[in-house]
Amino acid sequence: MRLTRLAKPLAVTGLALSTIINATGWYLAAHSRGNHHFDSCSVDVDGTLVLRYTYGAGDKVTTLVAPNDQAIVVSLHLDTAPGPHPAIALHGETRVDTFGGLRNRQVKDADGTILACAGDL
Repeated sequence: MRLTRLAKPLAVTGLALSTIINATGWYLAAHSRGNHHFDSCSVDVDGTLVLRYTYGAGDKVTTLVAPNDQAIVVSLHLDTAPGPHPAIALHGETRVDTFGGLRNRQVKDADGTILACAGDL
């Protein structure tokens, strides 16, 4: 008897909690800010590193490429302006002259994720 009295409030609480968690997840997915990952990475024949990414209308895109002896560290940062924007995907790319290819250096995202670049030289 005691269990049945608790079942209804527990069910309502569980549904309310799951709705809040789900809504928060949808909001964060729709309003993502900050660091993102590049869609693809390749190296042209002349040694140019090509990083491709997707962004939305109203996004301010900032890319950073910081080469060192062991790796080329890359970062993609997106900031979305407030207000409504059309739901379209725009494509962009950053081209960086590596002066002779990667030369056994890895391309890493700012969080340490190693990018597999097609055509590594």
